[in-house]
Amino acid sequence: WFAVFGSKSGYDSLEECFEELTPRIHAIETGLSSDPPMNRRLSSLDNIMLVSNSDAHSPDKLGREANVFDMTGGTYQEILDILHGPERHKFLYTIEFYPEEGKYHMDGHRDCDVCLDPEESKRNGNKCPRCKKMLTLGVLHRVAELADRAQHNIPTSGNAVVPHKSIVPLLDLIASVMHVGSASKKVKALYDMLVNELGNEFHVLLDSSHEDIERVGGVAIAEGVKRMREGALYISPGYDGVFGTVQVLAPNETLGPKQDILV
Repeated sequence: WFAVFGSKSGYDSLEECFEELTPRIHAIETGLSSDPPMNRRLSSLDNIMLVSNSDAHSPDKLGREANVFDMTGGTYQEILDILHGPERHKFLYTIEFYPEEGKYHMDGHRDCDVCLDPEESKRNGNKCPRCKKMLTLGVLHRVAELADRAQHNIPTSGNAVVPHKSIVPLLDLIASVMHVGSASKKVKALYDMLVNELGNEFHVLLDSSHEDIERVGGVAIAEGVKRMREGALYISPGYDGVFGTVQVLAPNETLGPKQDILV
């Protein structure tokens, strides 16, 4: 709500916020509640790098988002050169958390179990169609207010445009496949097995071979990672304080027999 483009910030543009210092702004952080495709609907950001940083309020949440640079020394100057200098080609991609998981992504009214996209909300005067009270408007609504281009017209190339990869945190992915909570001891045991055998979480999610994941984690986990990489997910967006869910399985779906999950 209070980020530079947040609905409570008081600003609708970088120029309103930073005034004569705006030319010194070379990058902005998208936050967990939005991703590059959402931000790229604002043409005013076409020359701004979009970075994705993780929050750090608890160890399990570290690394939900990240920036991947091709660096040699990892110095401050090298990062500056990548973000707004001659080395922009070394910004390989960002790793993104699905913004639909945020608890204020869509518009809605929790008490009435109502979740609406911005266009539906506008047609209803931003009021709940059941109780007629005002809806809690989500991040996607704010994007729609500021956007000057449709989602299908966002730029896919340009000096400030870098690719992005969307992931489901490994703990959540395992929990989805096993139909248990992500805090389960079984989930943690399989998580530790995968990262100890194959490498860090990003490597497991993005780079490990299907065969290696299947060897260590079983058929079901390997299939879950494959679906995540393909974007074949079941997404229920968050609204009005209700967290969204991003699952690799459909409700009541099971991937293979139980013995395929090696825990």
